[in-house]
Amino acid sequence: MELVCEKGIGKTHAKWSPVCTAYYRNLPDIRIVEPIVDEEATELKAICPMGVFDIEDLGKGKKKIAVVKDGG
Repeated sequence: MELVCEKGIGKTHAKWSPVCTAYYRNLPDIRIVEPIVDEEATELKAICPMGVFDIEDLGKGKKKIAVVKDGG
């Protein structure tokens, strides 16, 4: 890779203007490796302030497991 750096001011040309339309944001990749069940799942959901986790009920008499919510 070859890079060229050039310094200039916005008064000379608009390409050196400090305004930008590009941005970025961090998109975390959260994975649950081992199942988190019942009381631990409830505690995990309560601890996380951003609402990242949810609890999935597996049915009557079955366990409740923690899942990662879809960010969309």
